[in-house]
Amino acid sequence: MQKKILAILCLIMFLSIQAPRTEAIGVTCTPGIFDVRLNKLGRASTFSITVGNLDLENERHIKVYLVTPFDFKPRYHEMPNPESMITFNTSRILVGPNGAEKLSITINIPDQQENYGKRWEVWIAVEAEQLPGEILKTKVFSRMLVQTPDALQVNIGVSAPSMLIFLIGGMCIAGVFIWYRIYSMRKDMTKKINNISPKHKVKNSNNDDIKIVRRGDRGS
Repeated sequence: MQKKILAILCLIMFLSIQAPRTEAIGVTCTPGIFDVRLNKLGRASTFSITVGNLDLENERHIKVYLVTPFDFKPRYHEMPNPESMITFNTSRILVGPNGAEKLSITINIPDQQENYGKRWEVWIAVEAEQLPGEILKTKVFSRMLVQTPDALQVNIGVSAPSMLIFLIGGMCIAGVFIWYRIYSMRKDMTKKINNISPKHKVKNSNNDDIKIVRRGDRGS
């Protein structure tokens, strides 16, 4: 009899102990996968994702952070140092029972040659913080696919009218230079002709500077 009473008391004590919470903690993230195709680097682009709390009774603090993918989409690779290029407006957000909240994500990839023509993949982890007594937690991932421009676009910042003015000005300068060279050459040639020595000049036969010697004659 005493053993039965003792067994009943033990059963009552066991049932009076609160069992740990084991219900699933549901979280969602939308979109689950999205493409980010950048037309220009060095400029911040902001978009939003929605995180949801599937708990019908309790509000939840939900954390968001970046993780390295477990596997990659074909032709996509790991993003180098993603924390320096992707930021959240908050890394922890409170979501009410069966509710959803939006948070902003900003991506800004430096305008550097090595960042062009890239296909990167990074995952956004969404995790609900556990409440006291809970032994289970859930975590979901959103895949971010980032594609950068194929080549560095060089913009010299010169308009067509300005380029035309530069071209005409260059042609005028070149024309003046050529004219000056021709003028200088003609001037030099004229000066050389005028400076020929008198002993090279030829005078007519009546001038005493020239003595004509006939054949058979002897000069004095």
